Amino acid sequence: MQKKYTLHIVCIIIGLFFFNILQAQDTLRVEVSPWEHFYYFDGKYLNLKTLEWQASVDIPAQSFRSGSKFTPRFKGLSIDKIGYKGKLFQITPNNGLSMLDLITQVSVALPNKEKTMERYNQNFLLGVHYGVVYVKYLNQDNGYILYKYDEKGTELFEVQLPNTRFVKKEKLEYYRPYLGYLCHTHSDIVFSSYDPMEQKTFVVDAWNGAVDEYDFQVQGVIRDQELDSDILGFVRVDQQAGQLIINYKAKEFSVDIPQLKGETRRLRVETVLGKDTKTLSLVVYDGAATGVIYFGGIDLDTEQIVWKKQVRPLKEVDTAGYYYSTIYLSAYGDNVLLEAYEKSGRYLQIFDYKTGKYIKGFGDF
Repeated sequence: MQKKYTLHIVCIIIGLFFFNILQAQDTLRVEVSPWEHFYYFDGKYLNLKTLEWQASVDIPAQSFRSGSKFTPRFKGLSIDKIGYKGKLFQITPNNGLSMLDLITQVSVALPNKEKTMERYNQNFLLGVHYGVVYVKYLNQDNGYILYKYDEKGTELFEVQLPNTRFVKKEKLEYYRPYLGYLCHTHSDIVFSSYDPMEQKTFVVDAWNGAVDEYDFQVQGVIRDQELDSDILGFVRVDQQAGQLIINYKAKEFSVDIPQLKGETRRLRVETVLGKDTKTLSLVVYDGAATGVIYFGGIDLDTEQIVWKKQVRPLKEVDTAGYYYSTIYLSAYGDNVLLEAYEKSGRYLQIFDYKTGKYIKGFGDF
């Protein structure tokens, strides 16, 4: 009898080991693909090994932006449809979702318990490990409702997050939204408050729907260096003190950034860990304005700024009307890749992650 129990335990351990290996391989297989060193920019492919342009006819369909561990940073969310393992998931009216088999062209409507509920804002889809997550952005106190599906249309989990607070002023009563989608990786989905009166952040595990809740709002996350998938920490901007507050694993510390003091705009932070797994490159910017507010490197061991650099701005900026700006931060080898996509143009600038030394740049600057 003892041998039987021992054998069962050994089998369970081996099974768990190989399950974890298979999970990791789903990302690693993409990361080590032979074409991930080709970076698509401005209609051309940049060879990240030589930093020279490459003829596009020699590049497979997937490259750095679509076939590396950094892919979720570039793909973001989808407001209409997303493909997964030969199936096309498409948002339909009244909070619905359909799944089309691209081979048989057979489409099925997936269950929809929120058919009669009002939306507060746009529903959206996310591609994660082993499935697709449908996020319903509902009105009043219904919150966000997240569903994960596999390629068979099987529901893998359902999660509800609060996204409003009830406000009562004399004869006026209403629900005030405070929570927004921040980012996602292969394995985590992050929502954080944009209202200083509600200090909340939620991290949803994209594997099983488990939720971690934090009593602060964040402007950026710190992902692991190996797979760029696990959330290891957060970056918060204290605009009154002019500081960045870093929560990394089990510790918290702050660094002084004078140019952040007095800022009243809604700022964003992008980060990437270097090969040494301790040098954190980060950029602070305003998604409704041109340029970069701060770009630097922080040693997570010593908790000190090790370098800071000026990012070259666009040559010409059209500030008329609504302005938008998005920055993608990633890494290849010893280099940090900073790509800015703005209303007035775009650029790609490359720096050494250890020293911040400017290596090369391309685009409208």
